[in-house]
Amino acid sequence: MIFQIFATIVLAGVFVYAYSQARVSRAVAVSTMVLVLGGEYFVLLPAHAIRIANLFGIGRGADLIFYLWILLSLVVALSLHLKLRSTDERVAALVRELALAQASRDDERSA
Repeated sequence: MIFQIFATIVLAGVFVYAYSQARVSRAVAVSTMVLVLGGEYFVLLPAHAIRIANLFGIGRGADLIFYLWILLSLVVALSLHLKLRSTDERVAALVRELALAQASRDDERSA
């Protein structure tokens, strides 16, 4: 019971934060809120996690939640990796453009 109260408070905080960030990234905010509601469902009704796990051939509800967490973490890691690569490419293009602009200014001054 103590953990349920603690988890509910933490999940409520995450939900409020996700809601407040909806202006920045609506998709991330909505998906976070959906995940929080799913987490809250399993916190308040852990027996349902066992039933759902059994439907998928998993023995325990905790194992189901752990497997889902691993999959979610992989998706988030891939998403962050792709965003970082995109940012790196944009920074490289900007640096290239800046170097060319600087070089053309130097050529104009020396001429």
